[in-house]
Amino acid sequence: MEDMFLHGLQDIYYAEHQIEKALPDMVAKASDPELKKGFSMHLRQTKGQIKRLDQAFKKLKAKAQGTKCPAIDGILDEANDIAGELCANSSRPRVRNAREMSVNTSSAVGSSGASASTKKCATATIRTVFTSIE
Repeated sequence: MEDMFLHGLQDIYYAEHQIEKALPDMVAKASDPELKKGFSMHLRQTKGQIKRLDQAFKKLKAKAQGTKCPAIDGILDEANDIAGELCANSSRPRVRNAREMSVNTSSAVGSSGASASTKKCATATIRTVFTSIE
């Protein structure tokens, strides 16, 4: 059970790092000031989640590393494809919303997954790391 928990943390760690890499480009490409602000805020939140994951790995005495996850790669590839459409498509609000939802959904899945896992397998010390995510 503990190995599954650690693997889940590694999946989430990978996903958060991939999102952290993708968001600056999204900020740069966003033409809507509100969307730009939202992406910037999401980037700050993602960095905070990475710090919490680092703390969890440290408390577990495990190396903080991600496990490549094709699902998150697919979500981010789709987001990049939609970003390309943003420049060519006149229905920008719909495209922006789809792209933002892709990234937010992947991040939310990772965060809620960490919360559910911590309730089942983590020690009380690790649970406190994720209380701000719940």
